Amino acid sequence: MGGLRNDRPRQGGHFHLGIALPARNTLIKVLTILPLQDWWLTPELYLRRPPAHYPEWRLDKLLKRKAEQGVKIYVVVYKEVRLSHP
Repeated sequence: MGGLRNDRPRQGGHFHLGIALPARNTLIKVLTILPLQDWWLTPELYLRRPPAHYPEWRLDKLLKRKAEQGVKIYVVVYKEVRLSHP
């Protein structure tokens, strides 16, 4: 199973937008368990642009919808980045 990592070279602000669509498509298909882990995770992350037109695609709102559908959500946020990425 492929990950959500973007294997293309970073291109300024386009890198973050490059992973938003695959992440969004994966998150909406989850039916039972949703494990999330990152060294930096913010609930204000928008998975669809522009944010003013798609407020329902903010990460916290999407996670709330998934929880209301019965999906179990597990979140791990790393404190020590150097220990999590050897």
